[in-house]
Amino acid sequence: MSPPATPFAAVFVALPTFYKEDGQIDFSALKHMVEYVLSRDAHGVAVCFEAAEDPLLSDDERRMLVDAVADTCGDRAPFMVHISSPATRPAVDLARHAEGKGAIGVVVSPYRVPGLGYRALYRHFDRVCKAGDLRTYLGVRPEGATDMLAPEELATLGNHEQVAGVYAPAASGPVLRSWAKRLKARTGAVFTGCSFDFSDKAKAGATASVCGLAVLGIEKTVALSEAFTNTDVSLIRRLERQLAPATEALGPPKSAEELSGVKRLAARIAQRPLEGADMLPVTPFALVKEGLRLQGHPVRSLVRPPFERVGPAQSERLKSVMKSAGLLS
Repeated sequence: MSPPATPFAAVFVALPTFYKEDGQIDFSALKHMVEYVLSRDAHGVAVCFEAAEDPLLSDDERRMLVDAVADTCGDRAPFMVHISSPATRPAVDLARHAEGKGAIGVVVSPYRVPGLGYRALYRHFDRVCKAGDLRTYLGVRPEGATDMLAPEELATLGNHEQVAGVYAPAASGPVLRSWAKRLKARTGAVFTGCSFDFSDKAKAGATASVCGLAVLGIEKTVALSEAFTNTDVSLIRRLERQLAPATEALGPPKSAEELSGVKRLAARIAQRPLEGADMLPVTPFALVKEGLRLQGHPVRSLVRPPFERVGPAQSERLKSVMKSAGLLS
């Protein structure tokens, strides 16, 4: 494997949302996990991304999560916030709230709703960008509103004068290379995410990752990131081989760019993933929380309906996978 084309700067650990038995957010468990992440020298944390079961959170709950993370992080590590609301007013409110709490940036990635086309999306993104002085990143992910835009519309949205980069967790190599080239002159960040296996994404031009699985193996993830920065090819290979069982079991599935044959060629020509909504950059919420419980953290593996909690058989399989990947002794 050749060294990455650009240094891989950081991995932001995307935090799960933990719940009590009554379904309310367990802020004690969240504080414990933030403290744990920071004690492992993670570069930063990410709030309200897919790992947090974000679609099922209320606006008030999102603000409370930002408050809890900001209070726990203090000045010890940066945090960034995902803003998924397709309604502009709550999106602007959350951006201002995040800025007031010390976030270093927000990712604007509204969920798809009927009638939310390019013109409306541009107005939405523009107003969030101008809500304050935070760095604002454009979110491009399957089942998001931007996933329905034509390539030239998406490029125009990405050229907004205040865009600081792009968050494209499921993007294939050609798409990441295209974004890296477009943002190079503006020194914009290209965030990939979701899995331990991001070496190919780093080589394609990704400069950082927002990873919901990293919480299960922070030390290894940080070591992998530093290996990219130092172009330590042998260490990259060793760590990715070790983490392979967890990567394969927890996903996401490989993109067409990572496969071979006609699909790979077609993805390269189209400069976008062909799987579309079938390839979801979503962290398996219950499995991640069950994995943390197996590691001994004081958390529950509860999820919000309609998501399903982990059963005994799934827990045993997860335990086996984590042991194989060196994530559980």
